Amino acid sequence: MIIIKRNSFTLIELILVVGIIAILAGAVIPIIQQARLKAWAAKIVQLIATLRNACVMFHSDTGLYAMETQNGTDLNFLSANPTAIANWDGPYIDRPLYPYDFYKDNLTIIAIVHPQMVTTFDLDGDGTFDKLVTSVGNSLVVALIPENLAREIDRSIDINTPGDWRINGRVGFTPSAPFSGRGALFVYLIGGSS
Repeated sequence: MIIIKRNSFTLIELILVVGIIAILAGAVIPIIQQARLKAWAAKIVQLIATLRNACVMFHSDTGLYAMETQNGTDLNFLSANPTAIANWDGPYIDRPLYPYDFYKDNLTIIAIVHPQMVTTFDLDGDGTFDKLVTSVGNSLVVALIPENLAREIDRSIDINTPGDWRINGRVGFTPSAPFSGRGALFVYLIGGSS
């Protein structure tokens, strides 16, 4: 009897190994994507907390509401004192924020702590707007944010606010028709009239 030594895998063995790898990848990839989304949301939530604290300190020192950008003009109230505001004791943030700070993440900040943009917030989720942020408050607007990321940010900030997450609480979201799955995120920072 002749014994043949086999040095290679059979086709069935290769197909079986590829199938097992595909099943494992199918199970692991969604977990990795969810972790990436949570990390991205945490980064933005941290920025929001930093901006909120900066706005509170600025308002406490000056009695005014900060503006970083207005109609494309950099005002930098939080990072510099370009207009010699009385009692300014900053900088309140390390560097000026620009509309394209999140460009690498395909996000665009279109209004940073912008007190002249009319934004309404239903902070307690009862269906009525509690805060109207105009010239007496600060809100943050981020454009072209993916809806699933906006929802994750909302979960971090508006933990138990009832109702539709897109309109209730400190975070609002408006879908953008030309950009499927993306929209504008509105975040309440401080102030506003009731």
